[in-house]
Order: sequence, then structure tokens, then C-alpha cells
Amino acid sequence: MNSVFHGESKAHGGKAWLNRYQDYLGEFVYGGIDGCVTTFAVVAGSVGADLDSAVILILGFANLLADGFAMSIGAYLSTKSERDNYEKHKRVEYWEVDNLPEKEREEIKEIYQAKGFEGALLEKVVDVITSDRDRWVDVMMKEEVGNDC
Repeated sequence: MNSVFHGESKAHGGKAWLNRYQDYLGEFVYGGIDGCVTTFAVVAGSVGADLDSAVILILGFANLLADGFAMSIGAYLSTKSERDNYEKHKRVEYWEVDNLPEKEREEIKEIYQAKGFEGALLEKVVDVITSDRDRWVDVMMKEEVGNDC
């Protein structure tokens, strides 16, 4: 029976590498579809031009490699830009919490009032959130910027 459990843990551990790439699944699908479509277009055009089959294969593989490289660079730069933008907004929020705490506290209060909190409970929620600088900024990032990288 131990070997069954051992085998299962190996199977689960064997899939751990897949979990690391889960966030990129959309990029893989998008890149794969784009690569297939553009490579098909290049190959079809080459066949239509009655080029030699060796030239068609070279053009097809060259297009596949170039397209894959372009897609990966584009995805990398897009993700990097999103993260840079998020970090910029986070620095702004830290500055506001440090330099305009009453204004930021009022913003937290308005956010949670809009969610239906009121009275003593609202004050307690605001007190708890604003008692920890990192929590305060995290809440502001989620509520104002609308994302939590």
C-alpha cells in the first residue's frame, strides 16, 4: 500500500512543474494559434508561388521561429510593463498613507461604507485596516487600482 501512495505522490510531484506555468497558459494558447495561422499563411503563399519544397520548409520554420520569438518578447514586455505600473501605483499609495493619512483613512471609510458597513463596525474595520501600513496599502491597491499582482 505504501507503494501506491508513493506512486501517487510521485505523480503529483511530477506535475509540480506544470503548476509553475499555469499563469502562462493563455500566452501559450494565443502564441500557438498565432504561430499556426501566420506559418500557414507563409507556407500557403509559398506553395501558391510554386516555390521549391525545400524553400517552403525553410520559410515555414523561419516564420515559426521568428513568430515565437516575437510573441515571447511581446508577452514578456507586456507583463513587465504591468508589473512596473503596479509598483509605481504602490509607491504612490505608500507615499499617500505616509503623507496624507487622514485623506487615505477617509477613502478607506468611503470604500467600506459603499460596501454596506456603518456605525461602530465601520469604524472598527477602518481602524483594523489602517493600523497596519502594509495592509492599508494592499487594501488601497485592490480597491483603487483594482488589481493585486
